[in-house]
Amino acid sequence: MGYKKDTPNLVRFGARLKEIRLSKGYSQEGLADHSGISYSQLNNIEKGKLNTSLTTVFILSKTLQMHVKELFEFDFRDEIEE
Repeated sequence: MGYKKDTPNLVRFGARLKEIRLSKGYSQEGLADHSGISYSQLNNIEKGKLNTSLTTVFILSKTLQMHVKELFEFDFRDEIEE
């Protein structure tokens, strides 16, 4: 059994993060800097290209001053790519 990548939900998570980032007035560079992560990491998360760690998700939620569950308020899909 190989690794399964949940691309549709990674894209949805990234779009949700971008939506929140913009509503809080952050540029990608600004949020990355305030969160202590690289610009390229944040960019790849927002594009749905990076399956980031929970640690990073918690750091982003703290920087954005919101509960972590708010980052996951989007329609999940059941399809998983092999």
